[in-house]
Amino acid sequence: SGGGGKAAIPPADLVEACRMRSERSRDVRFLLPVVNGFSKDEIIERLPQLVGMPLEFGGFAAVASLLYALRTPIVPASELLVEIHKIVPASKRAVAAAAAAAAAASASA
Repeated sequence: SGGGGKAAIPPADLVEACRMRSERSRDVRFLLPVVNGFSKDEIIERLPQLVGMPLEFGGFAAVASLLYALRTPIVPASELLVEIHKIVPASKRAVAAAAAAAAAASASA
């Protein structure tokens, strides 16, 4: 409300706490609230995890929405799509859904 749709980048200590919790628990859901605070390199490094975001938490569409709706994209949509296609997929369906979500998110940004 009133912020032009842009949200503040999360504080570094919150990003680190969520990152550590996710690594300890191996649960990608802890990354969702702070994905907007990741560097480009970390986004690309964690992409296989982020693509696997559980559907009950919005799936990869939630991740893409955060990456493209909350700030100037740190990873251009075209580069993100290339990186998604480099992932060895558990299923081609998961990659197709992720690519569609990223394309939709970048189109709305």
